[in-house]
Amino acid sequence: RTYQWHANRAYRLRVEPSPDTAGAWRGSITDLATGTETVVRDLLVGAERLSAPMVWSEVFADCSDPSVVVRWSDFAAHTEGGQIQPLTVRLSYQSFDDGGCTNTNTAVDAPGSFTQTTNSVRQNRTGTRLTSSSS
Repeated sequence: RTYQWHANRAYRLRVEPSPDTAGAWRGSITDLATGTETVVRDLLVGAERLSAPMVWSEVFADCSDPSVVVRWSDFAAHTEGGQIQPLTVRLSYQSFDDGGCTNTNTAVDAPGSFTQTTNSVRQNRTGTRLTSSSS
């Protein structure tokens, strides 16, 4: 929450085995405009691999606040067989009872790209699978 984000700037979020702590996974953010990488933290989980990875937006806004758009793109995963680029996502929104907004929508934005938009009409519901072409 204290990372200095800049509007309209691309970042890379990376999760990988920690080079410093056995059994830990490292989360880092790279500012693609400056090339500066910031390690968020190492999380000790004792697992050798990840399954069912997910991304989400922590906007910390009221449901009626001005609309904010977060773009997720260029997903990549490294497997034993090499790198893959998932093009399909399954949507899941935080429930209203747990503080979520009913007016957030996720959609295909461009090839390999998805957007999550707050304070907008929800067109794609929880459980929807969205597929984006790679080009």
